[in-house]
Amino acid sequence: MKAIIWRVGAIALGLALAAVAFFSYELGISNSPNWGIGKLGGVAAGIGLLLIGLAWGRIGHAYSLLAVNLLNLVIVLGALEFGAKLALDNLPLDNTPQFEGKPYRTTYFEHVAWGAQFLADSRGGPTEPRYVPFTLWRPRPYVSQTINIDAQGVRRTPNARCDDANAFRVWVYGGSTVWGVLVPDSETIPAHLQRLLTKQLSQPVCVVNQGVSAWVLQQGLIDLQLRLQQGERPDLVIFYGGSNDTNYAYFNKNVAAHYLYPEFQLWIFNSNNTSTTSFFEKTYIFKLLQRLTTPAQSFVATGTQEVVGEADGDVVAFSAELLRFMQGQQRTLAALGAEYGFATLYALQPSQVISRKPLNDEERLLLANGPFFNQPLNALVSQGFKAWADEDPDDGVLWLVDIFDDVAAEVQIWFDPIHVTPEGNRIVAEALLASLPLR
Repeated sequence: MKAIIWRVGAIALGLALAAVAFFSYELGISNSPNWGIGKLGGVAAGIGLLLIGLAWGRIGHAYSLLAVNLLNLVIVLGALEFGAKLALDNLPLDNTPQFEGKPYRTTYFEHVAWGAQFLADSRGGPTEPRYVPFTLWRPRPYVSQTINIDAQGVRRTPNARCDDANAFRVWVYGGSTVWGVLVPDSETIPAHLQRLLTKQLSQPVCVVNQGVSAWVLQQGLIDLQLRLQQGERPDLVIFYGGSNDTNYAYFNKNVAAHYLYPEFQLWIFNSNNTSTTSFFEKTYIFKLLQRLTTPAQSFVATGTQEVVGEADGDVVAFSAELLRFMQGQQRTLAALGAEYGFATLYALQPSQVISRKPLNDEERLLLANGPFFNQPLNALVSQGFKAWADEDPDDGVLWLVDIFDDVAAEVQIWFDPIHVTPEGNRIVAEALLASLPLR
């Protein structure tokens, strides 16, 4: 009698679970009608219970065998995961910060006073994103000795006097080059601007680092509009970027594309994207396999701002479309400045693929492992941007592609095609300051 009760209970529970999972969207449990991992797992579990109920008398032995094997599998996978973590923690290449899941092969941090602490702070994942409306992501709050992010996802600018109502307020927008990948709080572009402006102005200064890793400038423009709507007011807004905008546009064939553009489309409109693949990619086993199997890339230093090779008609036309999109951004930025009473500066950043700076051995090593950038497209956008900036030197458009060209080879500037050392950030900040429309 007891066995019959268990058998009927298993059948009923299995049918109920499978039905609820199958009709989860109609019942309001799921917000997607697609077959995601939750729906698939619920139906599978229900069918499993149903089969157990139907074959109750014969399943005891098979169940015990399956349970033992599953337990052994869990133990083995747990041991492999723990071993992979130990291996990652002890591999020599892990002695560097991570960017987009890849380690930097550099000795730079061994020669700076803050290097060891910065490496330790970087391992905590300071750029781990969280979703925010309209601009898609900002980093989570983070506290350490060299990397600090507040509850709003804004990185700390040391000595900024933002609590003073009389402060001169500067917001600096951009991607990871503004945020400060591979440098501590004190060596970002906004941090250098804070020091320079404090020396130059007679009033308190508040420079806010509004940079976010992997942002395009359009995301910064949206964030600016949101802050203005909420009553915040700057005295000066700087947009510094262009490389993310150019390269994400190129890979997605869309001038308005942002980082992970197709992945966001899948995530929003197809729940199958939120499944086992993304879960596996978060494991130490996957990260170790990725580390061990990532091949070295070849590198050729272009050393020119001219187009290398031939730029086909599609690239020429696309560069013109992208430049028009940037010009529209700048006009919108200037219009917001005129309406809300702040000065603006829109600057195109330098990029190694179109820089004439002579490289040292360390830079060559780092650039050999850096991400791919389309040289003809970057060169064409740079040429068009320079012609635009030269039309009116006082219109708040600044071309900075050549600012490292006179830096000696022995001075390291590049970590990769766009990220630079503290010395590079200082040079950028000085160039920005020289062009600032200060009252």
